[in-house]
Amino acid sequence: IGLLNVTKQFRLSHCGPHDLASVGPHLAFVTCYDSSNMLVVDIQTGETKQVINLYPWADADGIPEADHVIRVNNTLLVTIQGLDRNNAYTPTAQGLVLRMHIKDDRIAEGISTTELPCSNPFTPWVRTGDSLVMGCAGVRALGQSSIVRVIPETLEMTILATEATLGGIPHEIAAESNGDLLVLISVPKTIVT
Repeated sequence: IGLLNVTKQFRLSHCGPHDLASVGPHLAFVTCYDSSNMLVVDIQTGETKQVINLYPWADADGIPEADHVIRVNNTLLVTIQGLDRNNAYTPTAQGLVLRMHIKDDRIAEGISTTELPCSNPFTPWVRTGDSLVMGCAGVRALGQSSIVRVIPETLEMTILATEATLGGIPHEIAAESNGDLLVLISVPKTIVT
């Protein structure tokens, strides 16, 4: 494997970019982990073309922790972690999926929200057949992590595996061509006092 050549690089101030989804050859939707906004960015110039306000989905610390984004046809799905930065990034509620419709390379009015059956959505989205899967870390000390299947068109969700069946917390998921999932897990440490 050869080395990649960096062709463009630019700063996104006050963003903490976390993930992106491409929209055509020049635009990308960028989740900002350290702000209550999501950006539509011209990837040729670095210019912000649209700022999407995600503050309505923030918890008390004012930041929703918009994590991963994926484009499915003319729809974007964005995971919201909702972590309390003042309490060791502990989840404050169930995670969310925001559904946004793309029109003319911009987010159209109206963002719908669906609650996940888990907290702290953590892994990137993975396509598998007609569905998506992602992993939730939950509250790490409480054994709440899981892998969730999402049907993009309906946002119907199903828990495929729990921390108990996985034997740990999912950190990365990959889909095999036969539909099997490869899951990288970590085993929480037990603290004895």
